[in-house]
Amino acid sequence: DERPKPRAYVSDLPAPAHSDRDTVAGLRLVDKFQSALRQDDRAAIVDAARQLVALRVPVAGQWLTLSLVAARNGEVGLARQAFELYAESFPGSPGAAFRKVDLLAQIGSWQEILTMLREWPADWPLPPGYAYSRGTAAMYCGESKEARRYLEEATLVLPQSGAAWLSLGLLLDFADHPDLAVLAREQERELRAFLAGDREAGAA
Repeated sequence: DERPKPRAYVSDLPAPAHSDRDTVAGLRLVDKFQSALRQDDRAAIVDAARQLVALRVPVAGQWLTLSLVAARNGEVGLARQAFELYAESFPGSPGAAFRKVDLLAQIGSWQEILTMLREWPADWPLPPGYAYSRGTAAMYCGESKEARRYLEEATLVLPQSGAAWLSLGLLLDFADHPDLAVLAREQERELRAFLAGDREAGAA
């Protein structure tokens, strides 16, 4: 396997401040950011997010939320900076590294997703969503053969997920692939049975 070995994450952002004053300011900014989210005030959301990134407030997993919120508000550069801080909070974590797919998909950076997943470190486990994400990215990048391979794999890895079948259906005409059409119908029956069982368990 030629996938590269993982490297220690090194952020390009400036080093964090450690004074008590900055800690208090950071807590206030977190409150400001959450209030802006509740009020859906875009200007206030972006302003608070910029200040949180500048101060490198230690909010760990919340950097991912902030990153995705910034992306939804069209602040791609800010979103990327926030994700750097998220990744830095969980160094060496394959799960945290894989969450970058969420950000890149939101901003439509499919080639970047494909490159990242092709270069996934050899001694890191493959996340459950790896095949689906790689197949979808390959499809958007026009890599049909690679897309089919990984989307078919995704239907086996995540059989209860309709997303992989949906993407595969966009890529291929099942009328030309009867073997896949049969498998799709089988998976649909299994999914219906699974959902029916969930409903019965919830009603009990």
